[in-house]
Amino acid sequence: MVRHKKYYGLRLRSLFLWHRYLGLAAAAFVATLAVSGALINYSDDLQLSKRHVQTEWLLNWYGIATPSVTAGYPAGTHWIAQVGERIYFDAREIEDATGPLHGATQLADKVVVAAGDQLLLLTPQGEAIDRLDSAEGIPDAVQAVGVAQGNIVLHTPHGDYQGDDQFLVWRTNPNDTSRVQWTAATSLPDALRRTLVQQYRGAGVTWERLLLDMHSGRLFGATGRTTMSIAAVFMLLLAISGVWHFFQRRRR
Repeated sequence: MVRHKKYYGLRLRSLFLWHRYLGLAAAAFVATLAVSGALINYSDDLQLSKRHVQTEWLLNWYGIATPSVTAGYPAGTHWIAQVGERIYFDAREIEDATGPLHGATQLADKVVVAAGDQLLLLTPQGEAIDRLDSAEGIPDAVQAVGVAQGNIVLHTPHGDYQGDDQFLVWRTNPNDTSRVQWTAATSLPDALRRTLVQQYRGAGVTWERLLLDMHSGRLFGATGRTTMSIAAVFMLLLAISGVWHFFQRRRR
């Protein structure tokens, strides 16, 4: 009987040690799951889907490269620049505007931006007024933007087109085409360039996505998913060993 009790005690102690080691091994994963899970539950309240990661090493981890942006088009006291596929008015992205950026200028009370196959009309403060494309008579394949006699001129492979003051009628080969003042890309101020790069990279990953990736282990790729799966097994064994240990102690 004594020998049996001694063997039983050693087995129980061994189980307790394994329970402790499993707990230590799973502690970091439990903390990660608990914190990320709690924050995900309040994602809407914290607006995590609208907040973007700005931490440089995290963006590097996600492979979001620093875009090349050195030049833009001055429009009055403002700048129009392209970063990646996005078009910016100063440091604010122009909604639904994608490149390539062909040119921009301020004309009277409007800022005119040629991007992709569209002509964007903005207020001097960058607010959208109108968006024109081929359906409104905008010439195809615009390559450059200029100004002649107070009207916009668009350069295309098929010739130059000058619009009226309402951007409704476009005539080819204006008589004063040699006097067109074409817009040209100019080096951006360093402060604006740095801000644009930071905003572009920061718009790539939301905090909600980061937390979801941490919670599932996807943040570390296939290895992370496997590790979190193993951690889940550890936690299951931890629960089983804990329950077993509890009932074994009660039997004693």
